[in-house]
Amino acid sequence: MREQYIKDCLKDGGCSEEEINACLRDRNRQRRIASMRAKQLEIVHQEQAKLACIDHLCHELRKEKQHGNYKK
Repeated sequence: MREQYIKDCLKDGGCSEEEINACLRDRNRQRRIASMRAKQLEIVHQEQAKLACIDHLCHELRKEKQHGNYKK
C-alpha cells in the first residue's frame, strides 16, 4: 500500500503528524494501525457512555416538562 495513501487516511482520521510518522516508520504497520484503531474505539465507547447520560437527562427533562416536576 502506498505510504501517501496511508498518511492521508491517518490524517483524515485525526492522527497527529507524530503518530503518522511513527506509523510509517514502524516495520509492522498493520499491528500499529490495529492498535491505533483499538485506542480510538475505546474513546468512542467512552463518548457513547457520556452521550447516553446526556440522552437520559434530556428524556427526564422532557418528561418533567410534560408531567410536571416529579424528580427532585
